[in-house]
Amino acid sequence: MVREWEESGTVYRSVTYHVGTFKGKPARVAAFFGFPKGAQKVPGLLHLHGGGQRAFLKEVEFYAKRGYACLSVNWGGREMENAKAGDPNTDWGAVDPSQLNVPGYSSMLPGPKQFFEDREHPKNNNWYLLTLGCRRALTFLEQQPEVDAERFGVHGYSMGGNLVLKAAGEMGGAVPAFAGVVAVCPNIDPTQCVAALEQPRNWIYHQHFLSQLKARMKRKAGLFPGKWDLRAMGSMKTISQFDDYYTARDGGYRNGADYYDRAGARHVLSRIAVPTMIITAQDDPFIPYSLFTGPELTGHRSIALLAPRHGGHCGFFSPSHNGEDSYWAENRIVEFVSCSR
Repeated sequence: MVREWEESGTVYRSVTYHVGTFKGKPARVAAFFGFPKGAQKVPGLLHLHGGGQRAFLKEVEFYAKRGYACLSVNWGGREMENAKAGDPNTDWGAVDPSQLNVPGYSSMLPGPKQFFEDREHPKNNNWYLLTLGCRRALTFLEQQPEVDAERFGVHGYSMGGNLVLKAAGEMGGAVPAFAGVVAVCPNIDPTQCVAALEQPRNWIYHQHFLSQLKARMKRKAGLFPGKWDLRAMGSMKTISQFDDYYTARDGGYRNGADYYDRAGARHVLSRIAVPTMIITAQDDPFIPYSLFTGPELTGHRSIALLAPRHGGHCGFFSPSHNGEDSYWAENRIVEFVSCSR
């Protein structure tokens, strides 16, 4: 535990937890953990942030005030909220599945920051380590005296939603204590999502994400001089160009289209056996609603779909009414997990 404080009846802790030891060095992930003061054996809830984001204290506060013990993990490695000098943050040690290692999201090739340095292997993919980090977060929750180890759920947004669904699919029905899994606006099919993102109507979103990708690649190149040629980056106008030149090539795919076709949680949806809800807006600008209307989802026995007409990308707010605040999606998560447990 890094520190503990109390505010308005909620106990907060800034913590790090052990994920594993890779190539002789420990990997730890930072997180915020919060629960009602005096809590004993309350249900636990794990939060996974979206791409480019970080652990959220507000997320912990929201659920703690509703009787949950919530853990919000900082898997991406950004500086923690209210961090003080010297505070430990997420440190993956000898590996790096964070958003500084962009090519690793599509790669199974060896590398200095991958699981193996001498051979191609699925464990070299960032998603393997991130899914493992998610599993270890559940272990952390199970071990806390405030948490009922027989009742917990997981929820994530956008890229975190994709991670949640991947974890649920890979675990199958192996975790009886799962009360429910909720994915909000998950990117389950990158081919269609990138195509939508590159439409002229999404110019602002597209430029924002593209500039983030370029900035991360520059930081990565600075850590490993000579590994990537950055000269082509200046002429790149689209994310698909970036992925075709850098991500796919570094990951051993034929091209960007091959990478998009093989990435995403859609490949493991059929294996999900725990109660799951997907929340997505029909007007999400770059997660097409059509992704969620096929028979693989509409006919799935374990997955429920909640798709309001409006909400954009993770922008679900509504006027407060009947004692409910404006956080519409979060209130639906509480309802779903409460009914499932």
